[in-house]
Amino acid sequence: MVMDEMQRWEILRLHIEDGITLTDLARSTGISTRTLSRWAARYRADGIHGLRTTTRSDAGAHRISAELVAYIEHLGLTR
Repeated sequence: MVMDEMQRWEILRLHIEDGITLTDLARSTGISTRTLSRWAARYRADGIHGLRTTTRSDAGAHRISAELVAYIEHLGLTR
């Protein structure tokens, strides 16, 4: 499940405003401490907008050429 920034804030708010530790928050939500730590760092750096889902900078950078796909399909059909 992908959460939007408001859903992430509702969880992180318990740490930021209410002082619940990230460890306790991780235990109660099932979200890893590492993920919660990243959210907290992004929130401190950029506010609520830092909690938005971002696309990886290398997304789509490694595409297989159409020629290679055709060659692989050809190999599969000839065996």
